[in-house]
Amino acid sequence: MGTTIPFITQDNFELEQVAYFSDKCNLRGPFIIGGSIASLLGFIILITQVRSGVGYVGTIIAVTGLFPIVVVDLAWVSSVAGGDVRKGASSFIHSCLRCRA
Repeated sequence: MGTTIPFITQDNFELEQVAYFSDKCNLRGPFIIGGSIASLLGFIILITQVRSGVGYVGTIIAVTGLFPIVVVDLAWVSSVAGGDVRKGASSFIHSCLRCRA
């Protein structure tokens, strides 16, 4: 339980920053691409790591990139849809597809 506290603290802070700036700039794509690159870098570190400390840092980088992607992507899907029913249906479909991947 003690090793998850840095992940949650870091990701909560970054998630608020990414959500605020993506909404303020009205751009979602660059933030999704940036998070994808960060998580890819973290997974590359995890694959090539030898020591456990390096793996811990790679996990933090990978999770730091992944958490904002999910939230910004869901906000993007619901903001492009038209009415309330379409927003709900598109969010539901997106969540189901996200769980399958």
